[in-house]
Amino acid sequence: MMPLRRSGDLRHPDQRICTWPSRCATCEDRDQCPIMALAEENEILKEEIRLSRESAEITANLVVKQFEETERILRRFQVANAQRKAVLDSATHMAIIATDQDGTIAVFNKGAERMLGYSAMEVVGRLTPLPFHDRRELADRVASLSVEIGRPFEQLDLFSTTPCIWPIRIASGPMFAGTVPLFL
Repeated sequence: MMPLRRSGDLRHPDQRICTWPSRCATCEDRDQCPIMALAEENEILKEEIRLSRESAEITANLVVKQFEETERILRRFQVANAQRKAVLDSATHMAIIATDQDGTIAVFNKGAERMLGYSAMEVVGRLTPLPFHDRRELADRVASLSVEIGRPFEQLDLFSTTPCIWPIRIASGPMFAGTVPLFL
């Protein structure tokens, strides 16, 4: 009579209960034994788990290194930006205004705030230099340059030409003439 099979009992092809691992090395059914196949598969799985853990550790280390490098670069940009801002803001008797490629104001220093009466928060990323100038004078200059160069000329293009004296409108309304030096 065969002993009762417990859950987890594995049997040889001839239905004998395997006494593995105590006999596998000497078992005569080794080549056909499902236990041996499971043991080999188990070893393969153990190796795959080890490699997966190793890969996960390498990936985690790379992510941490990339994060640290990003943080280091960000700190360098923050320091450089703070230095740039300190230099620009120390020029309180000179308005420094810079635009991006679309003509939108990107830099508006303390001197520009003091001289023009607008805060940087009001203009940076929101305005072009056009509101600070007399519209009629801009239109006249655009018309003359369009004739001079033989093609249409945009008002924002005026600020990328040679320096000239422009009337500037301050926040309280009056106009005054000032030199607008350009640094390209």
